[in-house]
Amino acid sequence: MHDQLKDFGKSIVYQENCEDPGKRSRVWNHEEGLDMIKRKKGTETIVAICMNFCGIIPATILTSDDFVKVPRVRFLKMDGGNLSGDYKNLFSELRWLSWKYGPSELLATNLCPKNLVILDLSWSRISDFCGGWTQLKVATRLKVLNLSYCRRLTIIPDLSAHSSLEILILEECENLNWIDPSIGQLRRLKHLNLNGCCSLWEMPKLGSLKALTELFMDRVTSALETYGKDWSYVEVKAIMDEDHPALGTYGKDWSYVEVKDIMDGGASTPKSY
Repeated sequence: MHDQLKDFGKSIVYQENCEDPGKRSRVWNHEEGLDMIKRKKGTETIVAICMNFCGIIPATILTSDDFVKVPRVRFLKMDGGNLSGDYKNLFSELRWLSWKYGPSELLATNLCPKNLVILDLSWSRISDFCGGWTQLKVATRLKVLNLSYCRRLTIIPDLSAHSSLEILILEECENLNWIDPSIGQLRRLKHLNLNGCCSLWEMPKLGSLKALTELFMDRVTSALETYGKDWSYVEVKAIMDEDHPALGTYGKDWSYVEVKDIMDGGASTPKSY
């Protein structure tokens, strides 16, 4: 039923203008989206665009001029590719950026998605958030950050600018070795997924995260061994891999943890974001 509703919705959008995708409100077809952007055929009515650059060699680089005709875009989906040029006064209404398989270095300047709510950079080649990626600090309204399967990622930087963050997904970031202590200031964080972060030196202190209700941490052995008694302050509904030997070192401290639903180690995230 869900797929049928999606197809029905796309059909309605398609009928807005069967001949010219640039005059529709949403361009879901990847080929039409790229053609529209490169030929600068977009209009102010467009609020959603999908494009797929995976497998294209050399990598596709879109410039700021390519987006001038679509100033009201609120949802942008890009698989692969890169952005370059000066993005001042662009993407001011962008709410959702899905950029899977993104580059290690962001080439764009003056990127200011200050109204961004959902950011999905999963499977990207990011190793840290230096260089052009630092511009994302302006996204102070961010609620969802998905960095899953960013296998080159080594560091999660200062997160204090994202105080509205509710969901942080770091699943299978296998080379991630350090998370900035500012994660402990995210008082609205409800969901934290660290599954497969097997290179973490130590577990970040989560004791002050009173809103946290879902914590996934399967295969984070070395980090768990450093956590100590701070477990007594963590209120969670789901603790992953509860039978791991490392957890036994906390002894009676577990009696203070409000665990409502112990899930089997290795279970996947219950909901896709």
